[in-house]
Parts: sequence; structure tokens; C-alpha cells
Amino acid sequence: MEILRTIRLFEATDPTQITWLTPIWVLSVGMLLGLIGAGLLFGLLYLVLTGLARVSPTFERRREMLVDSLFQGPLFFASIIFAAFAVFSYLGLGFVENPDAVVESLGRLNAVRAAAADPLKFEIEGTPRDQAPQDQAVPIDVRRAEIVSMRAESSTEVDIAATPDLPLGSPAAMRVRANEEKVWGKNSDVIGQAPLFDEARVETLYVKNLGVRDGTLTLTFQTRLAHPEATSIPITALFVLAIYAIYFLQALLFPKLSAVALATFKSETSTAFFWLLIGLGSVALVTSLYMPFYTFGYDIKMLKETGLTLIMVLGILQALWSASQSVADEVDGKTALTVLSKPISRASFILGKLSGIVWTTGLLFLCLGLVFLAVVAYKPIHESGENAAVEASALVSWQEMVQVVPGILLAFMETIVMASISVAISTRLPFLANFTICGAIYVLGHLTPLIVQSSVGNFEIVAFFGRLIATIFPALDHFKIDGAIMKDVVIGWDYLAISGVYCVIYATIAMLLALTSFENRDLA
Repeated sequence: MEILRTIRLFEATDPTQITWLTPIWVLSVGMLLGLIGAGLLFGLLYLVLTGLARVSPTFERRREMLVDSLFQGPLFFASIIFAAFAVFSYLGLGFVENPDAVVESLGRLNAVRAAAADPLKFEIEGTPRDQAPQDQAVPIDVRRAEIVSMRAESSTEVDIAATPDLPLGSPAAMRVRANEEKVWGKNSDVIGQAPLFDEARVETLYVKNLGVRDGTLTLTFQTRLAHPEATSIPITALFVLAIYAIYFLQALLFPKLSAVALATFKSETSTAFFWLLIGLGSVALVTSLYMPFYTFGYDIKMLKETGLTLIMVLGILQALWSASQSVADEVDGKTALTVLSKPISRASFILGKLSGIVWTTGLLFLCLGLVFLAVVAYKPIHESGENAAVEASALVSWQEMVQVVPGILLAFMETIVMASISVAISTRLPFLANFTICGAIYVLGHLTPLIVQSSVGNFEIVAFFGRLIATIFPALDHFKIDGAIMKDVVIGWDYLAISGVYCVIYATIAMLLALTSFENRDLA
């Protein structure tokens, strides 16, 4: 595959540009595919609603809402951002390290998973005592660039080689003793058979049975893509598609709620406060790239922790401000009474307000999150210039960037929890009281594990209050990944799923309290 190199318009002259922009380009390709998928989804829904509109005029209005959702509200801003990155997926071809290989790795995703799924077992015939061991071909299909290690187990002593007719004891062969396990790895200091896989694609291994009995050889491969950053392409595409799908479904299934959410979103994004948070956050993130943390080699980790905390705090500030402006102020100013005089229930009003706040903070997270990913991707390059011990490559930049993505998602979940609490409080209290109470909940929520741990073994009354705080207040500390960052661990999908369920449950409880409080309030 060389077609991507032939259609590029520009070409980078600075190697650091290639190192930094390669992971950004991978995200851009994912956004391009996500936009294509969103376009297909939009077309499908439009055709279905057009057919249903002939039966009922209700679906005609739903079709109009579907079209309007692309030109106003959060999808309008999100489409501009995604489209800009999609354009870069073409214009940035000259700034990417081997784009053809990255795309080819994406096509090898299923093959690599299959190669590492199950061990391969082969029956190896024994060698008569009066004969020399002969090569026996065993079929495999692996790529040298994708092999991390190969574990071999045999019931008899064997020699394994990638080429036939090697003499016994050749350094290019791997000796496996009977009933023992031996591992070949690219970075292994124990096994010296680096030439074992000297071809780009290996389809056959040659095994010599050094024993007289028949034996069983088991080969287990640990593989990964030659360009692991290609895995970000389908994930990013699904993320983009999910944003459009969620908004389309909300607009079609809950039109009254969506109308309130859209009005809230427009109101909050038209304020200077919203764009001020995005501007100050972006400047702070870029500035932190050049800020020395004096951590003796841990500057990248500190950048991740401070950046995630900054985005989360700005998101919570926006959520608290939006809740007070769109709920408390509208109730006190009698605007809510005007809205509810229309055929909109109080439940749709409150849930629509929360939805609008979530979409507003979601746009803030999208903008600041993309800036933060670009900063994190460039940080290893900056550090390599300051410290020769720090490695700078496109793969390292991608790995650093990928590690903070779960942190951004978890920070957004924490913001949703705080937004739901703030909306519930705003049904009764003004901004200052709301901000004070939410600030206390934020502090106690992050101290909940410490409070519970410190209450163990103390007086019963202390333990009771510790359990009470842990039950009532959200465990916000579970949405932070500081420990994973320090240990260079990437948060898995299982943890994100569990955290997402916890976020939904707590937000639902807060909304039930908000609906109960708002239902009994006299708006006149």
C-alpha cells in the first residue's frame, strides 16, 4: 500500500512534527470514519421518517427536528470540530510516520487477535536411532513485526527453526528440551535466537525431533499490531458515531425534553463565561507543556494529573454555573412558569435542563480534551529535548495520549454527577448556596475512601458517621486515575463500564430528588 503517500499535498521536514502529529492523524482518521457513519445513520433515519410522515404528521415534525439538530445545538459545534480533524486526515498525510503501514495494521486487527487466541498443537514424529533428525514442517502464519514472543512446549526434545536443513546446534534454531517451556522474545536476554524469524511473513516452521518417540509441540504466540496506534481509529469512529446517535435518539424520542435542552444549551454557550473557561483552559494546558514540575523525570505524569484535574474543575464550574442560571434564576425570575404554561411537564423541564447542561459541559470537555491530548502527545518530544534519557517516538506519544483518554471520560462522569446534584439543589436554593453545598460535596466525595478507612476500629459513633458519609455522598475519588498514571497502567473498559453505571445510578437518584422537590414548589 503506497497510495496514501502518492496523494499527500505537503511533507514534513522536521522529524518532531512526524512524531507528534502521527497520533493526532490517527484520531483524525477515526473522526472521518465516524462522520461517515453518522451521515449514514442520519440518512437512514431521514428515509424512515419520510416514509412514516405519509402516515402521520407527527413524524413530519420529527423529521424537521432531525434536520435542525445538525445546524443548531451541540452537534453543530461538534461537527465543525470533527470536520476540521477529518480535513487534517488528508492534509496531514505528509506529517505521518508511514500512514500506509498504519492503515494496513488496522486491516490486520482480527488476524492478530486470532493468532494470539489459541495455542497451536502439532504432532512431531520420532527419529529412529539409526537416522539423523529430519525437518518436519509445521504450518503457521505470523508476521515478524507483530510477534512479541513465542512460548514453546514439547513432550520431546526438539529444535525449531524458520529455515530448513540447519545443522544441529545452529544459533538460528531454538532448542526446546522435553517437558520444559522455552520462550523466544524480541527483547529476551535469555534466548539468543534473534534470527528465528528473519522473514517479514513466516508461514512455516521446521522442527527436528531429537528423540525416538513421537511428541507433541505446542506453540503459543503473543502478538500485537505492528502499529498499535491503529486501534484508536475504530474506537474514535465509534465515539463520534455514539455522540450523533445519542443526540438523534434524544431529539426523536423526547422532543419536549430536547426542546428544553436545546434552549439551555444555546443560553449557556452564548455567555462569555463558557468561552472564557475554554480559552483559559486551553491556554493553561498549552502553558503547562513548558512548565517545569521539578519531579526528576516524572514531568509527563504530573502534566497528565494536573491537566485532568484542570479540565474536571472547569467542567464542574460550568455545570454549577449553568444549573444556577438555567434553573434557580429561571424559577426566581418566573421564567420557568412561562415555560411550564406550555404543554411541557415539570419532569421534562428538569430533565431537559440537566440534558442541556450535560451537552454544554460535554462540548467544553471535547474542546479542552482535544487540546489536552495534543499537549500530552507532544510532551515526550519536549522532554527528550530536555532529557536525553526520555524516548520520543510516534508510538510513545500515542501511548501517553491513550492513557489519559479514560481519565477524561471519568472526569466527565464526575461532572455529570455534580451537575445532577447541582440541578437538584437549584430547584430550591440560589447560586451562592448551591456553589457552597456542591463545594462541600466535592471535597467530601474525594475524601470518602479516607474517611471510611480512618473510621475502622474507632468508636462506633465515628464508624457510623464514616459509613453514613460513604452512603450519602458520591465516591468521587473513584473517577480519578492518579494511581494508574503513576504506575503507567491504562484503565480498562470494565472499570469505565462500572464507573458509568455508578454515574447513571447516582445521577438518577439526584434527579428523583430534584423532581420531588420541584414538583411540590409553588412557582407563582
